Amino acid sequence: GALGTDLDSDPNVEIYTSLPNTYVVGGCSGGNLTGDITLTVEDATVQRIYGGGEANDGEANVVGDISITLDKVSTVNYVCGGGCVGDFDDGNADVIGDITLNVSNHRGAKTLIIGGGRAGSSEGMTATVDGNISITLEETDLSNNDSTIYGGGYGDSKMMENAKVSGDITIDVQNCYSYGTVYGGGNCADVDGNITI
Repeated sequence: GALGTDLDSDPNVEIYTSLPNTYVVGGCSGGNLTGDITLTVEDATVQRIYGGGEANDGEANVVGDISITLDKVSTVNYVCGGGCVGDFDDGNADVIGDITLNVSNHRGAKTLIIGGGRAGSSEGMTATVDGNISITLEETDLSNNDSTIYGGGYGDSKMMENAKVSGDITIDVQNCYSYGTVYGGGNCADVDGNITI
């Protein structure tokens, strides 16, 4: 996407090298995006990944579908299919569209995978998804890092609507091994639709 401005486009981001100090943002940082987002990361190490926008004291909404493919990727922090609002930022990082997240051969220490958005803890700091979420996890051994997967969003117990998913959530786990936990819903986040694992 763009930095600090709105964008009408269909971003297609591909990363095939390690960028261990880099945040990957499919949408805009501090701007709204209208269009479909395709994000592919292979054989790389990155800090964190947002499929949607990053609200940097402003609006970072996405109107369009988001498709994320990760193969042999190590994330130092987390993967977020939707947008992100930090605890110290104001604004919204909502998604109006469907999110598809395909992860294979994933590696990394205590990885957190969030299908929806990561919202702030105050009123109006939203990272909702008005659409369906589909997560496929294949050929991944997470047995040594206590990883956690949330099909929905990641919010705060006092503002569970901030990271709400309005559609259905589907999680398909194939040939994986983990001491972590797979949650069909979100962390302190509402889900209006059906959940299938």
